[in-house]
Amino acid sequence: MSDFVCSRVGECELLKLVDDLKLSASDYADYRASLVSKVRENDFFNRLFLFRTRVMDDGILGELFYRGVKLCDTLERQGVEVRTGIYRLSMSHSPRFKRELPRITVPNRTGILMHAGNYSRDSNGCILVGFNVDADKPIVLHSTATLNLLITNIIDNKISFINIKNYCDE
Repeated sequence: MSDFVCSRVGECELLKLVDDLKLSASDYADYRASLVSKVRENDFFNRLFLFRTRVMDDGILGELFYRGVKLCDTLERQGVEVRTGIYRLSMSHSPRFKRELPRITVPNRTGILMHAGNYSRDSNGCILVGFNVDADKPIVLHSTATLNLLITNIIDNKISFINIKNYCDE
């Protein structure tokens, strides 16, 4: 599974993540293997899994998986993030973005979408998608292309739920 970890994260970034989690390199590889295993075991509802991996002053970074495969990184604005839990996911037209976007049905909240953006300030409670290339900065890049691929995955695979967890949740 260490190849899985290194396929998305460069060696320097991996060492930084290991340091942040206070784990040895082998323990970190075991942690990631366990995480992927849990995703595969629990994937009986055809859902996305968002694992939040790092909380920073300017945002919350996460990783989005489908059937044990990492699709992209995520970024949320701290203080208005969606609570952990399992939520209905559907495609819906957004008047603001003038296109169909993944909508997350969150009790007592409206307009929670997955959309493009690079910085946490680009969101007011939504989940931004892209790829984080600097573990020290809450930023996602290639957001529009990533969103388009995510939408294709959601539609083609008829994904209807998202499970949001903090990385420390068991």
